Amino acid sequence: MLCTTRFFFSYKGVLVLLCAFFLWRFYICETERNFYTDKFKNAPRSDPSMVALIVRQANTTRDVVDRMSSAWLKRVDLYQFFSVINDGNGTVRIPGGRFAMNHEAQYRWLSHWIVSIARADDFDFYIFTFDTTYLIINNIRRDLKGINPDEPKYAIIGDCEHWASPAVVLTRAAVLLLQEGVLTIQNTIHTTKCYNNEKQRHNLCGCLEMYGLSPINLATDDEGRSKYLVVQRHFSRQEMKMTMREHGYYWDGKEIFESLSTDMVAFLNVVSLEQTVLDTLLYRLNRQEV
Repeated sequence: MLCTTRFFFSYKGVLVLLCAFFLWRFYICETERNFYTDKFKNAPRSDPSMVALIVRQANTTRDVVDRMSSAWLKRVDLYQFFSVINDGNGTVRIPGGRFAMNHEAQYRWLSHWIVSIARADDFDFYIFTFDTTYLIINNIRRDLKGINPDEPKYAIIGDCEHWASPAVVLTRAAVLLLQEGVLTIQNTIHTTKCYNNEKQRHNLCGCLEMYGLSPINLATDDEGRSKYLVVQRHFSRQEMKMTMREHGYYWDGKEIFESLSTDMVAFLNVVSLEQTVLDTLLYRLNRQEV
């Protein structure tokens, strides 16, 4: 017992324990990486092919994975969930500590982890978004038909300066270009081009353009109407009561549709239940799908 105690409190014992810990972490990361790569390699392809990478937020329930998987995610060629914790249910852990929804975490997510492991030569387009997003994939795929995936381009569905829940669409060439930029610098947030630039650190569009990417417009139609909606009122039993409390009367809010396109591509800031509701309204009731 005395020998064991001396060993653990000696510097050699500490070094052995540290080495064992890092070897274990390396094994876990490589196992996840190999699984992830094989999953990409064996996935079917559409035209254009599309993969979705989704970050789960800490305050969301686990059923969001099931709801999203049975809704819009089934229309992409491949998808993968990421989270700060690996709680199973098809979710891969994002290494590096607690994930906070802010611009620093966004840069880290785009430039350090997912970009570094994505098999950019396998798919035409990559969608990076959050579990509060519902995308109309059929419309997005149609809008991307004429885009060359071998040109470094990006599209932001959402506000470039609003970090709540945008959807970022990158071409294959854009992912490769970002990856090259990341691999030439240290793997920390504070050494990225965007973070060191005061003008661009809060602007995702400006950040991506600093890497040489050119924009694609998926956010508005030819008349300037928005093709996405940031949902502020949610389906619930209390919706009417909450609206009356806020406005003094029940306000239907129908004027928001005056600025919306008839050719929508996304709903942002949705709750878990609305993944199912939107999918039913968009695809089941108009019999686009059975």
